[in-house]
Amino acid sequence: MQKELLKGQLGLHSLATQYCQELGITLDIQLDSITATVNNESFEWTSTTIAKQLINKHYKELCLNAWKAKHNQGKLKTEIDVYKGSWSWLVTWTTVPTVVQNKFFELMANLTPTLSYLNMIQKSNADNHCRMCHKTGEFTSHILSGCEVLLHTKYKFRHDQVLKRVLAFLLHRHNLENFRKVIERYYEPKPKYSNHHGFEIYWDVALTSEVPENRPDISVLDHNKKSILLIEQSCPWDANIEKWTLEKERKYLPLVQTLRSQYPNYSITTLPLVIGALGGVADSTLSNLSKITNNKKQAKDLLCQMQQMALFGTVNIIQQWERQVA
Repeated sequence: MQKELLKGQLGLHSLATQYCQELGITLDIQLDSITATVNNESFEWTSTTIAKQLINKHYKELCLNAWKAKHNQGKLKTEIDVYKGSWSWLVTWTTVPTVVQNKFFELMANLTPTLSYLNMIQKSNADNHCRMCHKTGEFTSHILSGCEVLLHTKYKFRHDQVLKRVLAFLLHRHNLENFRKVIERYYEPKPKYSNHHGFEIYWDVALTSEVPENRPDISVLDHNKKSILLIEQSCPWDANIEKWTLEKERKYLPLVQTLRSQYPNYSITTLPLVIGALGGVADSTLSNLSKITNNKKQAKDLLCQMQQMALFGTVNIIQQWERQVA
């Protein structure tokens, strides 16, 4: 090994050195130890597992910074400008599956082979209508959040998986159901949960018949504290997050007014929890979650879980689309 290393013939050494140079990591491989320098901080190890963890962590940070740089330079035509913490999961989610991470960057770079993208590359004016619904242009945003064919199947499944994280938190806090059971993939929430302390949770249940928009995703009635929370969730294309947040607030104004007449001494709050198809969030999302958890750290943890579920759902949608149009 020593002779090969001295002659520069050790394949692992050359590959590792080249890989680390691309990541901005200075690598010094000796016969008995390995030293890496990242951002003026040195690390020494003999375990390949530690080496992989270090390189993977900084690789994700560099990918995120590279995307931000391209986005700021206008090289990525995403038109996405959301809450500054939207992409922090790239660093904090240490166990993110490779397929999720790769698909995320592919989607953010607008490299999905939609007909609109292929026509742009080929400079063609060929028909670019969606190959699933045949009603509008086949863009990435349309596939992930606007195709009628997927509305009641894949979109709904993603929506429910994201929202079940909030339901699980509420049920666990009030000892109504086991957290792990609720977040199982195929767990079907009950229409109503309640205890003997005047606390009720409704899942997709109409609260009144006096107004048409009367079915929030989750309704939380606390009769002891005299409060009602109307929780509404959606997963639009990330460029439309703010628009959907305002739409959710406007949508339930008649319901809020009706409930105030029925519960005159109650505080009634609408909480839109809009998580983009690519994990983006609005400025108000974290503060709305804090009103549910009453704890900012728990709100951040819950937000990260919801982003993960949204991204899993998005990857599932794009993979199904790729299979169907192949």
